[in-house]
Amino acid sequence: MKTYLQLLRLPVAILALVLLTSSTRAADRYAVANGNWSATATWSATSGGAAGATVPVAGDNVFIGGFTVTVTGTAACSAVTFTGTSGTLTVNSGITLTVSGTITLQNSNSGNRAATISGAGTISCANIQVGGVVTPPSSDRTINLTSSVAIMNISGNLSVISLDNGNSQHNATFTQQSGVVTVSGQVVLNAANDNSGGSSTARVNLNGGGAETGTLSVVSSTPISSVGTGTHTLSADGTSATVDYAGTAQTVFSTTYTNLTLSGSGAKTLSGFTVNGKLSIQGTATATGTSPTYGGSASLEYKGSAAQNTSNVEFPTSVNVDLIIDNASGVTLNSTKTLSGSLTLTSGVLYTGSGAYLRLPDGFKTVNGGSASSYVDGPIHKRGNDGGGFTFPVGRNGVYAPMTITSMDNNADELSCEYFRASAAALGPINASQSGQIDHLSNCEYWELNEINDAGGATSVNVTAVWSTGSGCGTGAYVNNPSTITLAHFNTGNNTWDNHGGVGTGNNNAGSVTWYNVSTFSPFALASTSLNNNPLPVKFSDVKAFEKGTANQIDWTNETEENLLHYYVVERSANGVDFSAVVATVAPRSNNSDQQTYTVFDASPLDVSFYRVKAVELTGKTIYSKLVKVSKGAGPKGIILYPNPVKGNEVTVGFSAAKGQYRMQVINAAGQAVYSRTVAHPGGTVSQTVTLPSTVKPGVYSLLISGDNYRETKMFVVQQ
Repeated sequence: MKTYLQLLRLPVAILALVLLTSSTRAADRYAVANGNWSATATWSATSGGAAGATVPVAGDNVFIGGFTVTVTGTAACSAVTFTGTSGTLTVNSGITLTVSGTITLQNSNSGNRAATISGAGTISCANIQVGGVVTPPSSDRTINLTSSVAIMNISGNLSVISLDNGNSQHNATFTQQSGVVTVSGQVVLNAANDNSGGSSTARVNLNGGGAETGTLSVVSSTPISSVGTGTHTLSADGTSATVDYAGTAQTVFSTTYTNLTLSGSGAKTLSGFTVNGKLSIQGTATATGTSPTYGGSASLEYKGSAAQNTSNVEFPTSVNVDLIIDNASGVTLNSTKTLSGSLTLTSGVLYTGSGAYLRLPDGFKTVNGGSASSYVDGPIHKRGNDGGGFTFPVGRNGVYAPMTITSMDNNADELSCEYFRASAAALGPINASQSGQIDHLSNCEYWELNEINDAGGATSVNVTAVWSTGSGCGTGAYVNNPSTITLAHFNTGNNTWDNHGGVGTGNNNAGSVTWYNVSTFSPFALASTSLNNNPLPVKFSDVKAFEKGTANQIDWTNETEENLLHYYVVERSANGVDFSAVVATVAPRSNNSDQQTYTVFDASPLDVSFYRVKAVELTGKTIYSKLVKVSKGAGPKGIILYPNPVKGNEVTVGFSAAKGQYRMQVINAAGQAVYSRTVAHPGGTVSQTVTLPSTVKPGVYSLLISGDNYRETKMFVVQQ
């Protein structure tokens, strides 16, 4: 041993190292009473010693046997070992215990062992080990570490080690009753079998015989590893237990699950196991392998962080599950599916198609939800009447437009429905037989309700269509006299609107019309029986303005120009508030229920000119486009975007660039494109209106415009 004088003679650096090592040497702390982690009365410096040792700190080894230790303030140590036959470690709410090493509950020859980790707080550790011995077992033993702590973060492995020496088995179990346990390494199930007739079992247990609510989240690319030739068990069928495969390209352990979540990213390989609760596909994960077996109360949820496509693995061609759509970016059906459970539309659009539609058989449960942000875009089929009729939850382009059928005369009859966001009048003229009965048709929308199967005799149903504030083509009124609304039928044989039925009820903002005893199908649309009511009107798009030599050019498109339109007026303002006509009385080119595009010039523009287009109908009703702006002689530096914040879903965008094709994208805070289109830029400075999807929620977004030698971004805010 060096004396004090010898230490003084050491070089300063070596002396400092010696003193530092001496002062940070790990200590052992043994719990000797039930108590607070931060109380000296809880701890002894030796096993079986007297209380009064200092409180454990980072680097110390902690031993708990037969006592309950409660962590009430932020604490740390090197390792926690449960000794004896029992012990409890509790972490209170808002508190974190950091264990830099391993939490261990070992086997014992002296008896069974059980320990508990609990509390509303957080434990972060490198590893957890349940089982493993210093000397071979002499008789059967059980070792069980139970966790109900709110949050357990394991940066390494959760290892469960069971042993068999031919005469006895030490069966180890990690039981999770509640809370979230996240394993960044592997769950290692290590079970020995000496082939002498005995076999040990290594188990992770989310079914402890109670109301299990825990979530086990596994992140590693090899999430669950089986070691040895014994029995390896993941009991994941607790009352509401969940296992979340949250990594990339993982293989899902074959067992029976209550709730199974596939999150993170990459392909998750399934192996034909059973799901009795909810299978939820989240993040950007996809499923491959063998389809699971679904229990009688099972559900399938799509809740991705980006647009999702179904597959035949998790969603077989015919399945009795409850389908949940909860993805704001939308879900696309990969093939036709027969769904016998319920359909819940929580968030986002379910996209279907002619070869990939949703078919709901007789006896289908119900449809829950349906809104302007969640509907079926594309065809959906329904067979049977199911007693009270059925509502097709259809919509398109941010408009929810459900259609209801009742009183189907045969439960083997099958109808399909699809909603179209386009001019009904453009399909064809009104038949002469309807002269004086139908005056004009919607320029915004129509439904295709088709008969797929007729079980015998003419199918007869009552058909109800609706309108809402979202139904209109533009900002003007769509319905202003419900009593003059009717439901019209289009005859695809002679391509005319040849029949109608029902009288509208409700108000201008929301209402419905029912046509009783319908037996002839194909397109249906709202129609007005009065010339002076229900404009069912003009829809402006692609309004833009830009410098053209010494003048300003103004372009616009009317998507549904029809015979009620009288003329257009182009108005200009210096301040965006006070307008006057700069180009008056532009006559409609077609008035035949089709799309028309116009161009006019302002020969003497102001230094800063705001423009809008006014459409005047024969009734005197006026409809305005959104504003566009041109600054004379000076292109914008970067992107001009207004209004900012954006209220609603329309915004005006201006940028200066060479003539060519440019990509315009709106990116959300998660880096996902929620809007994308290609624009043909005529060169110079152009200002044009952009209609954002109705699914764009309030928040902060970036507008990205890119093309040859051009890339600009602009941040903006969307408000309610």
